[in-house]
Amino acid sequence: MTSFDRAFAGLAGLTNWERLRPDAPYRFDLSGMRALLARLGHPERRLAQAVQVGGSKGKGTVAHLTAGIAGRLGLRTGLYTSPHVLDVRERIRLDLAPPPDEILVPHVDAVAAALVPGQTWFEAWTAVATLAFAEARPDLCVLEVGLGGRLDSTTALPRRACALTSIELEHTQVLGDTIEAIAAEKAAVLEAGMGCVTGFEGAALAVLERRAAEVGVRPAVLGRDLGWRLVGREAGGIVVEVRLGDRTRVLSTRLGFAPQGRALCLALGLLATLWPERRDELLDLDLDAPWLEAALPPGRLQLLSREPPIVVDGAHTEDSLTMLADELPRAFPGRRFHLVLAMAEGKRWEAGLGRLAAVVDRAWVAPIVGKPSVVPEVLSAFLEARGVPCEREERVGDAFVAAGAEVLRASRRAGGGPALLLCGSLYAAGEALARRADLGVTVDPGPVRD
Repeated sequence: MTSFDRAFAGLAGLTNWERLRPDAPYRFDLSGMRALLARLGHPERRLAQAVQVGGSKGKGTVAHLTAGIAGRLGLRTGLYTSPHVLDVRERIRLDLAPPPDEILVPHVDAVAAALVPGQTWFEAWTAVATLAFAEARPDLCVLEVGLGGRLDSTTALPRRACALTSIELEHTQVLGDTIEAIAAEKAAVLEAGMGCVTGFEGAALAVLERRAAEVGVRPAVLGRDLGWRLVGREAGGIVVEVRLGDRTRVLSTRLGFAPQGRALCLALGLLATLWPERRDELLDLDLDAPWLEAALPPGRLQLLSREPPIVVDGAHTEDSLTMLADELPRAFPGRRFHLVLAMAEGKRWEAGLGRLAAVVDRAWVAPIVGKPSVVPEVLSAFLEARGVPCEREERVGDAFVAAGAEVLRASRRAGGGPALLLCGSLYAAGEALARRADLGVTVDPGPVRD
């Protein structure tokens, strides 16, 4: 057992709402997080400026790109995200790399010693990140919201600006069962004196603008104050037009998919709210470079291979699965897909998966280890009713290797064979990525520890 494993064991027994579905009777609040920070000597007061990224989908990509782009501006960065895909240490990064254990372990030990009954795993890990950032003193800390926003542990930390990406019906048992209710929970992170960029639309945007008026802030809205559009697709990535205020650039990028272009625009806009004098510098960055790929998060529209295409994505809701159904045929014209699917329990997925099934010829289904998931029999029955033959495996990794072997064999026989998609959960993405070497495909997922 390593020193980190021993330290981490002190947090292992805490309530973890990422793996156990919170229910309506549970009361989230910030008092526990604030009290924990106080017992640790208020490390949040030693942070450099911080930004917070929330929303239903895309917040992990915006957070990672914000940190990666800030690094290209010469800034030292701290990045806190969730959930992890391969290793818990992914959640805390300094200049996009997890800190070595000798730096992290003392902070884990300090938090474990300061915990009181009733504290959650996410509160503890947020405190570990705060201690790590307070010690390292990066120029910018990027904090991804875990759940909601108003009562999320990251909201207990001081922030200068926020990005709010999108809204869909999610975690309705906790956040509310309407777009307006969920938007209110997420918009509540906005406070007086903060900058804000958002991709909210319609009813969600109306909620945010009411909150902004209450605290005296004017958010920069995608489509009004900043914008982006897909110009084309090249062998190395997409070409996008990005507008920040009255300045526009057409940029070749190493991004593989259109939703990443939207996330790029929000990340650039967020940094421009902090440093408006560097707006031209932001628009002049070389985005057709390996650093941009390395800044992307694992398991979110992660392209492991361009030929044959192998895509790993944590999509598990109607909106995110529908996005895949729309985006994959555009990114890979004429390609059909083999699908590996493991779906987290309690999500709205039927309509999105029905759309996705239209581009799938064959599927493998499996349960997710250690997390409540839709039983494979339900998934296979759903897909087979739509003409997609299914095989069942006991583990996601085995399903990924079996499907990948079929795709690679077909690719060797003739170019233009099927592509491979894994989706349904970030935990499933982690199980698949842990087996990527078994496919014989060279993959660099960025600075992530196995």
